[in-house]
Amino acid sequence: MAEADDWQTLANTLRELHRTLVETARLEYARAHLVSPGPGELRQLWTTNPEFEWLRGLSELMGDLDRVRD
Repeated sequence: MAEADDWQTLANTLRELHRTLVETARLEYARAHLVSPGPGELRQLWTTNPEFEWLRGLSELMGDLDRVRD
């Protein structure tokens, strides 16, 4: 059971890190482009825009960990 708890702790920590990084990237994007993307726009940006490519690896890792845990 401890192993399952470790996976859950890791997943929760990565989600919090991801949330923080997305918010930081959103603020930087807004500053650079003088627009503040809404939640739908932001999701599209981080999945398709080259400026957010660095974040995709963490998003994929989180999905992979969820699949392994399940």
